[in-house]
Amino acid sequence: MTLQCKKISIHYTYNYLSFGHISYMNSSDFRFMKVFPFYLSLLLVFSLILISCNGDAGEQLTDSQFDLISTDWILFNADGRDVADMDFTTDRPGLSFNPDDLSIYGSGGCNRFTGTYTLDEAENLTLSSVAATRMACPEMDTETLYFSMIDKVRTFRIDGESSELILKDEQGEEVLRFSPAEE
Repeated sequence: MTLQCKKISIHYTYNYLSFGHISYMNSSDFRFMKVFPFYLSLLLVFSLILISCNGDAGEQLTDSQFDLISTDWILFNADGRDVADMDFTTDRPGLSFNPDDLSIYGSGGCNRFTGTYTLDEAENLTLSSVAATRMACPEMDTETLYFSMIDKVRTFRIDGESSELILKDEQGEEVLRFSPAEE
């Protein structure tokens, strides 16, 4: 079969394909062209695997670290004081994590707050740079206690049975306890 158009001739026979005087394929090359899409697909799959595995091993989260930052938490105990049944002006005191910018945010029961966190492989957790709105509310003692305990947090543990978040100070003493917020 031969096709000519504007001084370019394309000629194909079983043994070769040519454009003008240049031969591109003989019969052994043609067999390769049959399997070329397979090899190209393999190359693409391996490239995607390598790209997806390119992350730093230190950035991989443990199950408890993932649960920590992917759950909204409701405070029910601050420094041994039960706050679960107290009435609050705005929201129940809570804590949420934003892994995109390593920030925390939540409510103290009256005022909203924001801050930052650091988390390492040994499950050391530090909450810091907490800033809050300054609304005046009738009951401020619990919020003041909550905000003061946030600064003391150094580690965390998620209880396997109750799914409660337990935040501890440098001595390993519990300072805050949260339950997962209901969705």
